[in-house]
Amino acid sequence: MKTFEKKEPSFGSPSEDNVPITTYQVSSKKRRLFFNSNKHPIVSYWFTLIFLALIGISLLETEFVLYTSSGAGNIYSIFPMPRPDIMLAMIIIACITGILYFLFSGFKPMLCLLTAWIVYLFTSAMFAHFSDFALDAVIGGHSSTYISGLIAVAAFVILFFFGKKIHFLLACASVAGFVFVFLHQNQNQNEFEINKIADTSTNSNEQSKFINIMLPSLPSYGYISGLSDVEANKIYRDQLRAIMLGFYAQYGFKLFPNAYVSDTSPTVNIANTLNLNVPEDRYSNLTSQPTQNNHWQFKKRNNFIASLAGSQLADKLKSNGYSISAYQSQGLRLCGPNSAVDVSRCVTRIVNPLNIEHLDYSTFDKAIISLAQWIENAGWFDYSAKVVYNRLVKFYNADKTPIIGTSYKNLHVINSLQMLDIALNDITSDKGKNAYFIVVDMPSDLYAYDDMCKLKDPNEWNVKYNQQWVPKNRLNEKRSAYFRQTMCLYGKLSQFMHQLQESGIYDNATIIIQGVSGMDDMIGTKDIALYTSFLNGQTTDVAITSPDSRKFTINKSICSVPDIVNQAITQQKCLDFNGDTSSKTTKRTIKEKLDAIIYNNDTAQASYQKYIEWFTTWKKNNPEHITPDSIEMSKPITLENNDNQIVRKQPKMLPLEEKNIGKSKVMSGQINITPETKYESLSEMSREPVE
Repeated sequence: MKTFEKKEPSFGSPSEDNVPITTYQVSSKKRRLFFNSNKHPIVSYWFTLIFLALIGISLLETEFVLYTSSGAGNIYSIFPMPRPDIMLAMIIIACITGILYFLFSGFKPMLCLLTAWIVYLFTSAMFAHFSDFALDAVIGGHSSTYISGLIAVAAFVILFFFGKKIHFLLACASVAGFVFVFLHQNQNQNEFEINKIADTSTNSNEQSKFINIMLPSLPSYGYISGLSDVEANKIYRDQLRAIMLGFYAQYGFKLFPNAYVSDTSPTVNIANTLNLNVPEDRYSNLTSQPTQNNHWQFKKRNNFIASLAGSQLADKLKSNGYSISAYQSQGLRLCGPNSAVDVSRCVTRIVNPLNIEHLDYSTFDKAIISLAQWIENAGWFDYSAKVVYNRLVKFYNADKTPIIGTSYKNLHVINSLQMLDIALNDITSDKGKNAYFIVVDMPSDLYAYDDMCKLKDPNEWNVKYNQQWVPKNRLNEKRSAYFRQTMCLYGKLSQFMHQLQESGIYDNATIIIQGVSGMDDMIGTKDIALYTSFLNGQTTDVAITSPDSRKFTINKSICSVPDIVNQAITQQKCLDFNGDTSSKTTKRTIKEKLDAIIYNNDTAQASYQKYIEWFTTWKKNNPEHITPDSIEMSKPITLENNDNQIVRKQPKMLPLEEKNIGKSKVMSGQINITPETKYESLSEMSREPVE
């Protein structure tokens, strides 16, 4: 405190010493013009709490809105009003965040620490949701975690060492940013992006079609037929295999029930099939995701992780005058920027996050689904959720609790069958010679549909495997759900094939239906035998029908999917266990298990009858997806001994302009079953596992 003395004027008085002295005090501090709350602790308390809470809530709400409205998402019902479920989800976020701030209120370091933690969550989620960098880029891997951490530390320092003016400005900026983001999101977003690059109709007079349908997690008929009553629900197991066999019989397919893939990744297996080989390096047919022009795609999220390095199959078709159309989904880029495949049409399904506005669920259920997608894909609780789960499981069954117990990462299964509708529309409109490569996310790893393709209640959804910390239990319950969803797939495939027949396209079409990964529902199971792991995780189905061969036949060869597709093109015989590194003993056991499955006329005819009955019910439950019934029962079949092996021919390209021949009567003739490979041949094709 500074003081100085000032004398009053004496006007010439001789006694100046007696003049009273007035003392003035001058403060060295400037008067506070803003947020002067030193004398009012309660005001200071509320200022700190409100400003920091606004920062935290605004950041989380901004990230949620950006994520929910990216991909095929949509936050609006009628602009500018958000959908009720989105509004409820935002209220939940605000309430939970506000409660956390209130619990730490009155203690500034903890409030600053909480806000810095939210800054970290915001930054790391932005990287997880929207960054689109090359796999080997600087911001790949753990770099994003370090960058987010540094930003969070800087935020803590600023919040802790600066006053309320800075808090106020940061709160205003956060709220303004949220409002801006909220008002500038797409109101109507498409679930499919269709890019017609060139004319898809060719000048050829031949109306030939090559249709390749690729299905992740498709089960092997041979494997599910060999499951015991203890390993699977008998009712659903028997119903599914009857539907599968009846479907292939109805449309004259050659079925390979013992096909297998070399990898657990659908992406790798698709690339191998399209290149007709299984390379020693599993990634040889792929190239890492290249850096795109737009690194941050808020309104059109791109979640592809790899691109094709090339496609021998597409190149062969192209050289024979076919126009190529690709229908791609999550996991692999078949077309588009930087693609090595020359296509005339590129259809992309935008799957993450999922647009759930049209689902017939309650507002609360939709809000929970949106929040679960958001939080899980942000990757915030990959480690802490295990601790939370172990605490919750003591009080109730937490296995199906979103995020904590069950995974919603595979919600892309919902409406995945629309890809077949889009492809069918293109197939029926294109003229000339056309090839179609179609990826359909079904049966997928989240079982949300029943066998009639009706969405189940979210509480009844099941997943192939829960979060990694959840015990691998309820296997039969999950398999039953998987079988029913696979039946839904075959209902849609039946509708697809039925409409190809109605349009006349079927007569001149080569159609391949292939699994690009197996069931794989025993992953992580302890002490699983090697042959069981192979049958469960690698076996799948391949079925081929062409104008030259419309008879229903079964080929029990144990061949890789790329070899089977290559055989259909070049007529080069596939070799059992080609490229598989299992031991001789394991291969022998696998063969014994698959050979134990009996294929005969009685089984085939009974399956066909059950399939027709089931599909009749399916059509009644899906009237909007099927044309009037034209399927008629055919005469019983008879099986004759057939010792014909697949004739080995010199590798050459079959004439892809298929011949016009009449349709064969379904199930009116014999089932041709190729004989099994002799055990002696295994010794020539087997080799011990690579250490």
